[in-house]
Amino acid sequence: MFYKYNDIQYNNFYTIPKEFILNKKFKKISLESKLFYGLLLDRLNLSIKNNWFDKDGNYYFYFSVEETMKTFNISNKTAIKIYRELEECDLLFVKRQGVGKPNILYLKKINFKKLDR
Repeated sequence: MFYKYNDIQYNNFYTIPKEFILNKKFKKISLESKLFYGLLLDRLNLSIKNNWFDKDGNYYFYFSVEETMKTFNISNKTAIKIYRELEECDLLFVKRQGVGKPNILYLKKINFKKLDR
């Protein structure tokens, strides 16, 4: 069966920025991290719907390492690597709240001014 217009319009897809493929800055990021960023972009819509934003108007969400492990069927070590890769590329900010409290995640936009092609 081939895709038709309605199939694409009404299906649920995760999207990732084209820059992840086209820009050399993101070549070093693992495919898991790129896919996770796409999942978080989708999750951002839920934050918008629920009005989860801080005092500065920045949308945030909760997505634990354990939830990441379960979603992608990966180890704790791999899940932590994904978070680190996105943080190191300035694509994710993790606000740690302390023991027993969930981390708050802020998805960061790609800074196109700093990119080389």
